[in-house]
Amino acid sequence: MTTASVSADATATRARATEHLRALVGREDVTLYDDQWAAISALVLDRRRALVVQRTGWGKSAVYFVATALRRAEGAGPTVIVSPLLALMRNQVDAARRAGVQAATINSSNVTEWQDVHRRVEAGELDVLLVSPERLNNPDFRDSVLPALAADAGLVVVDEAQLFAPAAAGEVRDAIIADLSITERQKQVLLDIYTSFRQQNDAESKPL
Repeated sequence: MTTASVSADATATRARATEHLRALVGREDVTLYDDQWAAISALVLDRRRALVVQRTGWGKSAVYFVATALRRAEGAGPTVIVSPLLALMRNQVDAARRAGVQAATINSSNVTEWQDVHRRVEAGELDVLLVSPERLNNPDFRDSVLPALAADAGLVVVDEAQLFAPAAAGEVRDAIIADLSITERQKQVLLDIYTSFRQQNDAESKPL
């Protein structure tokens, strides 16, 4: 691929990303920050991992919702978002719908909806699944839902990673090591999440 064609592809993708952003926020006068686009470009065009550290309200969720919309349009699998904040989960589901992204959440506050969410995951109807760390570590979730997600997950997002306690990260790792029934790919997805937890917590625990 020539430099010109790569540049044209990036320009077209950024234009589509801007359209998704405007649908997400409900305004036609907004544009992506350069750093937002850098993260989206890494995820969508370069297929690389991205670490985004920014203040509250900067628009970190816009990065993964827009990236999800672009990746799904290309035929990629759903995005799995691990988040410890229940209130934020509800807000993100509403925001995703505005952007045309079908999202659902599994956490302790919506137990009656779990079966329907499981069905939608298996049917490929969801673009985004937001899941709490404790639910991720639940044996039933790992047996009935994780296989369908890990088979073709387009993105795995660890949101608000600074809020995960070392104990919670340890529980995730223990679940990965103990559950020998999951595939190597599924183990790697979970180990990646665990590693993100541990790196964040190790950095915060170092003396100043």
